Amino acid sequence: GEMEIVLLGSVNLTPRYRLNYKKNGSQNRPIEIIRENNGRKFIIGAATRYPQIDDGKLHKIKWVRYKNGVMNVMIDNDIVLETHEVYFKNKFTGIEIQNKGGTYQWASIEIYKATEQIRN
Repeated sequence: GEMEIVLLGSVNLTPRYRLNYKKNGSQNRPIEIIRENNGRKFIIGAATRYPQIDDGKLHKIKWVRYKNGVMNVMIDNDIVLETHEVYFKNKFTGIEIQNKGGTYQWASIEIYKATEQIRN
């Protein structure tokens, strides 16, 4: 199984960033953030941890992009991917969820404006 969450930009709802999840994640099949530009795709970050979320339990996936371009992906509040990307600086205009094979269930989706990154 595989699924993607896609952030869309511009009035044409053009794909800008994709969060790609592959079932049974591993070093060879990590969660990835992909930048898309003119139909070309560039991997800008890959998970360094591989939690198994295909266990029939509910899990929380959180993808945060701060104003400075830092992006984090968290599974059940644990950071599994950290990267920095500033290519697309405009506001996002939509979201798309793509099922590329597999069975996924969504309880809710929340979308917020980008905030400043809080540093410890």
